[in-house]
Amino acid sequence: MNRKTILIFCAAIFFAACTVTEKQPPADTTVVAVPSVSDTSAGTSPAPAPVDTAATPVTPAPPAPAAATVNWTVNARGIGTVTAGMTLGEANSETGNALALPAKTSECDYVRPKNGPKGVALMFENGHFSRVDVTSGTVATTEGAKIGDSEARIKSLYPDAVVTAHKYLPKGHYLTVTPPDAANYRIVFESDGTKVTKYRSGKMPAVEYVEGCA
Repeated sequence: MNRKTILIFCAAIFFAACTVTEKQPPADTTVVAVPSVSDTSAGTSPAPAPVDTAATPVTPAPPAPAAATVNWTVNARGIGTVTAGMTLGEANSETGNALALPAKTSECDYVRPKNGPKGVALMFENGHFSRVDVTSGTVATTEGAKIGDSEARIKSLYPDAVVTAHKYLPKGHYLTVTPPDAANYRIVFESDGTKVTKYRSGKMPAVEYVEGCA
């Protein structure tokens, strides 16, 4: 090898040793922790369950029976299921609270249905039911007698009815019926001499008061 060749070879080695190889920066291998669903709830209270703000349904009280459904048929002891001797409260309950109660009671009071048949009035003496008066309308007795019936019809329905002179009508009569099984009760029909103008029923002696509470 000649001198020139040796010099070139040495120069190449020197150059290679001094050359710095450029390196790329290492890839970032850091692992970033991603919080799990359970981690995000750490330290916090669970969300409260939704509150049902709907009001608890209340079952309404059954309505009182309409006056039209109450038994307003007259019998010797009273009317419907209201019988002589009942207190005002008991009578009102029997009619489904259909009576127009007075603000206060007196020795003798007439109480009428609020929405019931017209011409019907219940007499209370010292707060107890004693008789019922029917002065107009179509309310009938258990046997079917009513205002406007002839005296002959009343006698046919009540063969034992006792006929007496009317206190105020010269031609009028009282036709009084005494039930065979209730000697202390009466049904009293008043007539103008031809037909019934009004009638009443209940317990003695109240049922025979011609003027009622007057």
